Amino acid sequence: MLRKQMDMEKRTEVKTIKVELVCDSCREGTMKPFLLRGGLALETSPSQYPHECTKCDAIIHIAGQVYPYMVHE
Repeated sequence: MLRKQMDMEKRTEVKTIKVELVCDSCREGTMKPFLLRGGLALETSPSQYPHECTKCDAIIHIAGQVYPYMVHE
């Protein structure tokens, strides 16, 4: 006998948390992705993602992670 997929689903409420990186230069702003010409990441191993501060415009490269990101608990 075929069951509808909905019969097998289970719904659970989760909490979503936004993870931001505070700027190391000004300690006030947070880092956001900064687009480079030709793409988002530097082609290194691991990839490095440029980020710009929302307050002081400092630019840093972060290996392997883009901020902000979401986690679920």
